[in-house]
Amino acid sequence: MANSICKTVKRDIPIVAGLDTTLQPVPVYPTPDGAAAVANWEHDVYEQSDAPAFMYEMIKTNPHEIVLLGIGTMTNIATLFNTYPDALSLLKGLYVMNGYYGREQLPEAYYNWNSWADPLASKIVFSSNVAIHRAITLEITDRLTIEAVKAREFLRSDSDLMKAVFDFGDAWLESSNKLTLHDPLAAICIFHPDVCQFEQGYVRVETNEKTFMGGTSFRASQNGNVEIS
Repeated sequence: MANSICKTVKRDIPIVAGLDTTLQPVPVYPTPDGAAAVANWEHDVYEQSDAPAFMYEMIKTNPHEIVLLGIGTMTNIATLFNTYPDALSLLKGLYVMNGYYGREQLPEAYYNWNSWADPLASKIVFSSNVAIHRAITLEITDRLTIEAVKAREFLRSDSDLMKAVFDFGDAWLESSNKLTLHDPLAAICIFHPDVCQFEQGYVRVETNEKTFMGGTSFRASQNGNVEIS
């Protein structure tokens, strides 16, 4: 899907297939709803590769210049930190879309998907020490919603790029009838850090209790290793 989108704007950006197993087994890991649309677009075929090794090579070659953005399950990033621990000190920053700290309990644990889908990986990432370590959280990104109809008005499919984006994303719009800008906010915060306010502290991730698997809790502290939105 990423390769198809790159081809619509004729950009040759390195893409490496990530790990296909989680650090902690989970009950289900479904195929993304938009995956079937790949057949509609020109794309290269990717073989299993070593994404953590690729990331490490980029980080090592460009010390203190790379900000790593995590907008999915934390498996690849956790494996990067476990396998190449010096990557932590070589990163300029780490921004992740991960965690929920709202007052109301989530309907189901999997709503906190990026943590639930690999709780151990989430725990490893949240315990890591990076120069700038920020988490853009679910209760904040949930505020950024646009009705599906409005989304189509704002984001017109008048280019191959946007036609591909809608082709891959239509399943989400139809099922929820809205567009929630989870990952875009995490990316925007890298370039415009004043968009969100952040509080420093420690994050705990549940890796044992099934009902709350992947659940996150926060303890404020000036000595904490992570900032949450």
